[in-house]
Amino acid sequence: MKKLLLTVATIGLTALAPIQQAAAHVGYLDLINNPAAVITSTAASTTYYYGQAGLINGNFGFADAADGNWGDSHHGGWAKFDITDANGAYIDLSVFSDGRNELFEGVPFIVSDFNPGLSIYSGVVPDESHEDYSGVPSGMGGAWNALGDTTMGNDLGEIHTIDYITHVAQNQANLQSSISLSNYWLAQGTYSVVFGGDSLAALATSTTANDDITARGYGISLKLTDVAAVPVPAAIWMMMGGLMGLLGLQKRKIVA
Repeated sequence: MKKLLLTVATIGLTALAPIQQAAAHVGYLDLINNPAAVITSTAASTTYYYGQAGLINGNFGFADAADGNWGDSHHGGWAKFDITDANGAYIDLSVFSDGRNELFEGVPFIVSDFNPGLSIYSGVVPDESHEDYSGVPSGMGGAWNALGDTTMGNDLGEIHTIDYITHVAQNQANLQSSISLSNYWLAQGTYSVVFGGDSLAALATSTTANDDITARGYGISLKLTDVAAVPVPAAIWMMMGGLMGLLGLQKRKIVA
């Protein structure tokens, strides 16, 4: 059995060399500067879509990183993107199961039950970052903090902290195969998206002798919309009109 699993792992890593690998040091999927993206553009927005972006070990990486004890970066997917507009941009971001189920000689190699959760950070960690070089405090499960700032380094001595911005998690009573952050404004800059399985049931299993780290296939979609293209809500205009009226009333009182 061990020989079979070793064979499966070897074949898997060879086949997936061009894309993000399961169980590797941190290697970013560049959501914008990547020829593999399917790009759809309009006058106001651009969407980058990856139907099969890579593989993630297990279905518990995000849940592990969000439990207060941090988590192992090897159970997460790492992506990045740049916002170049000085006014910032609104983003629509989705991470989803790509629906793959694959067997190797009757053994599950990729399964489609991925239930993602995601976090967004400002900045990026150094390429090839890993727990061994990240100064993880004793007793912690890894370097990845899904709900706070995350510091990681590589064997070249490069180390950096990415600043937590927000996250989207699963409803544990109704797990879904995709998760999204919609119409969220971000300033000009470079951002990390770190995601993984958010199944607490899978996390509970992972902490027993029956550790499930079978690969899950994922996809990701990013839409950037210009600030000028997003209309100001009607309520804002009403509030501004009311303020202008109050200012006018105050001016008449002063004149009187």
